[in-house]
Amino acid sequence: MLVTPVVDARGNGYTEVPEVNSSQQSLFSSYMSHTVGTIRDYQDVISNGQTLGQQNEQFLISRPFAKSLLTDTNVTSVRVAPTEIDVFGNYLAFGGIGHNRNNPPNVTINRSSFWEDYSDENATARAYVDGIGTISPVTATEFLGHTWRAQAGSDPIPEVVVLGTGIDVNASVVSFTQNNQPRRRIEISNQGTGAEPDGSMAVLHYPLTPFASWTFDRHESLYDEPDEARYQPSPVWNTIDTNKLIHHWTFDEENGTTIFDQVTTGSLDLTTLFNLSDENRSEWGVKGRAVRFEDDAFAFTGGPMLPALPYTLSMWMSPDADDNFSFDGGHHLTDLVSSQASPNKRQFAYAGIATERSTNKNSWSHISIVAKADGSGFLYIDGNKTAITNLIAGNFFPVLYSGLLDEILIYSEALTEAQVKQLAGRSYLDLSGNNYHAVPMGDAFPMSSSASDPGSSANTPAQASNNRVGSLGNSFNNEDHGRSILMDGDDYLDLSNHITPFRGLSEGSISFWVQTGINNNIILSGSKILSNKKAQHLLSFWY
Repeated sequence: MLVTPVVDARGNGYTEVPEVNSSQQSLFSSYMSHTVGTIRDYQDVISNGQTLGQQNEQFLISRPFAKSLLTDTNVTSVRVAPTEIDVFGNYLAFGGIGHNRNNPPNVTINRSSFWEDYSDENATARAYVDGIGTISPVTATEFLGHTWRAQAGSDPIPEVVVLGTGIDVNASVVSFTQNNQPRRRIEISNQGTGAEPDGSMAVLHYPLTPFASWTFDRHESLYDEPDEARYQPSPVWNTIDTNKLIHHWTFDEENGTTIFDQVTTGSLDLTTLFNLSDENRSEWGVKGRAVRFEDDAFAFTGGPMLPALPYTLSMWMSPDADDNFSFDGGHHLTDLVSSQASPNKRQFAYAGIATERSTNKNSWSHISIVAKADGSGFLYIDGNKTAITNLIAGNFFPVLYSGLLDEILIYSEALTEAQVKQLAGRSYLDLSGNNYHAVPMGDAFPMSSSASDPGSSANTPAQASNNRVGSLGNSFNNEDHGRSILMDGDDYLDLSNHITPFRGLSEGSISFWVQTGINNNIILSGSKILSNKKAQHLLSFWY
């Protein structure tokens, strides 16, 4: 007779099919015979006087064909980051050093069972190089190494703060003595995950834990031209404002034909006319991955992408050089048309208005369309605005576009100029780690080059002592890193994007350097935003 054993504990984590034995007390013995029959057959055997073993004994039924059934499984994670700590607090695993995310190490899955073959092409794994393996003080031109000599053993120990991308990064400064000299060294105990090489910065803080900090120095600010600044404008430094965000496409997918809307309520997924796993279709973008289009577009069901007025569209693109393309409005929205004839700057035309980029040295452009309730609005190219009219709801998708697309966001409100500039990465970075980036407002701050922007000045406080000549922001004479901002009275720094955290301060201290002009001007101004969004002036500092 057949026996169905009951499994009390299913178990998990098997790397091969486990051995199974089925046992049960019974008068039947299946190992004595290979014949399969019914209970009537057994009764007939007994009535014929045949003896089946010693009938006064109870036999263990051993079923040679009993087998285990493993449910379908997959590889959910591969641990390389330091996620385990020994009893002494030391991390047991590290992701390695010296890797490049464009040339990651190979990963091979070697595991099989009766039901799955992990050596098949459809069972693959990919390594991502996204940890911070090196933190080193730098000058404007070179890394100095993670160890240095302190002036005295009693010197305060700064804290290490990592800005931008990357989570769970843990690094600190330790003190030690070498050759009777006080030394400091930066040690990384957790490389973290999700870090991008063009979107991560480590800084040393003393005094500790500032609420906000801006240096305006060229390698600690975002400028378009890479020969003038270490970091270029990018969305990686911003915390995404989800208030009235109705669509967000990150373009991080690496296979399939769907680009998923990250906003779950009223989501609108995009469908590509190609597979994202095809060669060169998914590449590193301005934030995470980006999708390459080659004279094609995407489709979608439902819509339209752009809601009824008001709205704001924000997107990043890196078109191929000299590629001429348009973004179709679909529902009677005016097309955005772009052209370029090298070495001239890329041109954009929209709603009868023509404008151009301020530089060609950064391939990534930020495009934003802000539509107000009355149909008027602005076209922003790299944070620089031009007034436009006759805006309506519609769609916005590329036509015969060749290049990369990344980070499309759509809001159901008309964002302010400061909000758009921050989305465009036109800001002075807050080095505290709190992401209170300052947005420069005015014609003096196109944020193209720290050398040619009218609002960027190499004039900083200087002092000569101990035979060392330097200035604020520079480690040595002529390092050319330190910068100040130059404002003519109509320019200012806007912190309105961070009203909530600043509003929560009840006390504090502020410190800054200023070189006054000959006219009276406001240095700092504070105000209260009323319920009707009008500002009530409260405080000003003059010089």
